[in-house]
Amino acid sequence: MNWNAWAHTLTCLESLSRLHTLAARVVVCDNGSTDGSVERIIAWARGGLDALPADGPLRSLSHPPVPKPISHRLLRENEPYGQDQPPRLTLIQGSENRGFGAGCNLGIRYAMAHPDCRAIWLLNNDTVVHADALDALLRRLDEPNMGLCGSTLLHYDAPTRIQCQGGARFYRAASLSRLIGKDRPLQHALPARQVERMLDHLYGASMLVSRGFIEQAGPLPEGYFLYYEEMDWTLRGGEGWRLGYAADSLVYHRKGASAGTGTRASRSARASYQLGHSRLRFTRLHNPSILPVVYVLLLMEALLQALRGQGSQSRAVFRALTGTQADATCGEEAPERRTSAWRSHPWSKPTTTDDHDAAKR
Repeated sequence: MNWNAWAHTLTCLESLSRLHTLAARVVVCDNGSTDGSVERIIAWARGGLDALPADGPLRSLSHPPVPKPISHRLLRENEPYGQDQPPRLTLIQGSENRGFGAGCNLGIRYAMAHPDCRAIWLLNNDTVVHADALDALLRRLDEPNMGLCGSTLLHYDAPTRIQCQGGARFYRAASLSRLIGKDRPLQHALPARQVERMLDHLYGASMLVSRGFIEQAGPLPEGYFLYYEEMDWTLRGGEGWRLGYAADSLVYHRKGASAGTGTRASRSARASYQLGHSRLRFTRLHNPSILPVVYVLLLMEALLQALRGQGSQSRAVFRALTGTQADATCGEEAPERRTSAWRSHPWSKPTTTDDHDAAKR
């Protein structure tokens, strides 16, 4: 998904153009950009604009530019899709920014309208990927009952340091997640099987999702605007689906580049608001008995931010607590943007249970 970040998106597209998975098709969903992103992405596909130069050890993942033109199509939101063979790149232009879930669902609905789509790769646009990143995910998704599979996320600016191995553990008592493998050196990564035993939900910056899972869980929830969608989606899918981790799927991510998440000390006011708002919403929906605990924890967080001199972040958390906001983005940037890719790929039909409506991981 793209929102006023065409330079990041073009670098991501260049790396996706090097995938070994030749049957992959790429969909970029634009969330109502106002910076000319749509025109620039189309110009890139036609060969009239190259991705911006990149320095450092990851340059080879997106440079030199791949040959152009590449086949592409521009669709407006709500325009009929059709079921003809899609081009290598489809750009769907949304009318406004309605948040991460709604933006991704533009691409998910387009992909699911094509019968040969068997899996969808949700990928942040502020990433670059290794050429075999998708193949590694597909190999794991081939396994029985595998509904979703995550990658090894590495820091874009520190590419030997782990950002996340697949996803996170979720601590219900506080309604918070902790990323697995966070900040470990890559050579000290946790074993894949150990990671999978710890997984409660995937990290949405890179996750491959099976068609069967989407048919059962439905599209991404759109009520959060930003954050907690992956956890909600996992619960909607039910207990019959396995969560996988493909250690060899390497994805380099500029964490917080678009959402301003960063660390607690550097977190933007908008990110502070959205984290608090989504945490409360998720708790109300899935674990309402601990809602008073979450309110107290958020209040303590707001007070600590005020004591540290982070007035705007503290006020944003208070807005989340009181259910007030100036606008959907608290006057700052819009949420993290993602691209999605899919390919035709057969696998065993998962065997599911009958009671998927209230799964607890």
